[in-house]
Amino acid sequence: MEIQLVRHVTLLSPAEAMPPIVNSTNERRNPLVPIMNPQNFLQRIDAVLLTH
Repeated sequence: MEIQLVRHVTLLSPAEAMPPIVNSTNERRNPLVPIMNPQNFLQRIDAVLLTH
């Protein structure tokens, strides 16, 4: 079994394209990581677990 965690995709921008969240203690730019190639990824999905 292979499990892949996927970044929150509401932020479709490239990694670090947006400023940090205002009034946050974290000064890192958002999104924190790049989004994976959806074409490659979607062809291998057997199941999805969606939370929140």
